[in-house]
Amino acid sequence: MRGKITIAALGLVCLGSACALPVRHATVPAVAMACPRGCPDQFPVQGQAAVDEMLRHPTVVEQARQMVRTSERALHANYEKGERFHPMIEEELARQGIPAELGLIPLLESSYQPKAGGRSVRGLWQLAGATARAYGLTVNGRVDERLDPRKSTRAAAAYLDDLYDRFEDWGLAIAAYNAGPARIEWALRRRPGADVFDLVRARLLPAVTRRYVPKLMATALVLAEPESLAHVSQDGRRPS
Repeated sequence: MRGKITIAALGLVCLGSACALPVRHATVPAVAMACPRGCPDQFPVQGQAAVDEMLRHPTVVEQARQMVRTSERALHANYEKGERFHPMIEEELARQGIPAELGLIPLLESSYQPKAGGRSVRGLWQLAGATARAYGLTVNGRVDERLDPRKSTRAAAAYLDDLYDRFEDWGLAIAAYNAGPARIEWALRRRPGADVFDLVRARLLPAVTRRYVPKLMATALVLAEPESLAHVSQDGRRPS
């Protein structure tokens, strides 16, 4: 029987050649190894208030409503395909201080298929080879650690952490995970101070990225509290 789903914590993927090389290898603080299911007290979540604000954005609320009307059952079924990975993803993202909602990225990217991918991206997080190597994964003709769910999750979380440090905004970090940080910086030079929804409206992002952030946030909203969407006003506010 399906109950209310607690969102697991995942990280985003660098797709294709659009992603610039990350700047460090994935690391896990030694203290984290003693913490079952992550260490939220030792490693507080970064920028959760901004994620909560995105969840209330009218674009996200409307997309979530559409999902409830048209595809809620399929969404839950796809989410449940990754049930065996959810605790691990939650733990790895907690260690990096990544908001839990970003743990749904593998749902969008690979439908929780660890061996998914093509020539340039592979794994649960659909990491590009160059990004995976820069975050400490072995990728060569014999070994591809992108196919290791825990190692790829740890690398993706570290990459997301760096993107957040770079843009100081989770919406922009998620967009950069999808389109590459260089493309986001290009867009921000044309719209200084813009948030991700400003860039979407201005059509300064690739079409797939314009859909990506609202879809991720709407998915989180539907999985967390579908029963509340009928009571959310058009401007995204819930009744007190």
